[in-house]
Amino acid sequence: MSFELKKSNISLGKGLSSAFQKKHPFDDIVYTGNTEQDLKQEFNEIQKGFMERNKKEQERFKLATDSEYWCCLVFQTREQKEQFLHAMKWMVHGDKYIDGVKVAKQLDVSLTPAEVPYNTSEGKSVSKAWKDLTE
Repeated sequence: MSFELKKSNISLGKGLSSAFQKKHPFDDIVYTGNTEQDLKQEFNEIQKGFMERNKKEQERFKLATDSEYWCCLVFQTREQKEQFLHAMKWMVHGDKYIDGVKVAKQLDVSLTPAEVPYNTSEGKSVSKAWKDLTE
């Protein structure tokens, strides 16, 4: 018994096909004609894919659950908080949850760049591939 996984040629629209284009896991397999050996190679590639995906998920989870990326300022009254935010010219960024990267830029503080999936700084909240759908 033999079966073959076929690649799809579905077009995902402007910008998306290249953003999601992945190499097929069986592209590097040299088929021998021996079903047992060929299936073993396919299963090894599938297992490798699951292991790589698991590693990426662990990295994503660690990043997503790291709670040490924020700080909190507390005042005695709302009026004090608003006076402070106006004096620092931070009120333009919000009055509760303020993007620290934007404030750092405003204060000319250099920060180490970071690639994070939830970054909202500098209009990066939507990936270019998805933004292209709206154009």
